[in-house]
Formats: sequence, C-alpha cells, structure tokens
Amino acid sequence: MSDTTDTKNGSNDRIKQLRDAQKVVKRLEDTVDEDKQMTQRIRSNLHQAGLKIRSNEFEKHMENAMGAAAGLAIEKERDAIAEEATLVFEK
Repeated sequence: MSDTTDTKNGSNDRIKQLRDAQKVVKRLEDTVDEDKQMTQRIRSNLHQAGLKIRSNEFEKHMENAMGAAAGLAIEKERDAIAEEATLVFEK
C-alpha cells in the first residue's frame, strides 16, 4: 500500500469517527435540553477536529469532544449515550 493510500484510508477512518461523534452529540442534544452551552462546546471541538482531519491535533479535539459528551451523558444519567461516546474511537 502506498503512502497516499494509507493517508486516504486514515482520512476515511477519521471522517467515519467524526460522523459517529456527531450522531452521539445529536442524541445527547435530543435528550438533554438544558445544557445547550455544553453541547455547543462539544460541537465546537468536533468542528476543530474536522479542520484538523489530517493533523495530529484531530485526536486531541475528538478526545475532548467525546470525553465531554460522555461526562455530560453520565451526569444526566444517559449511560447508553456515554458508552456510545467512549466507543467512537474503537469502531
């Protein structure tokens, strides 16, 4: 496999992770109405991850977003969403 193919496959994996993360945040927003500011911060981290999709900073922004999503979900007793947030990187 060439370096170009590796980069393309890596970007495709990251795009999938980003889409999965967006689904988690959408589910969280649908169930937790009162924490709009926190979900906006999570979305901002996802946006930053998208801007850095080919950079090492992608992982940092995704971890920040999904960590915050999992924490908010646990706080609001939405354990299934918290678990889904932690699994985004394992898929």
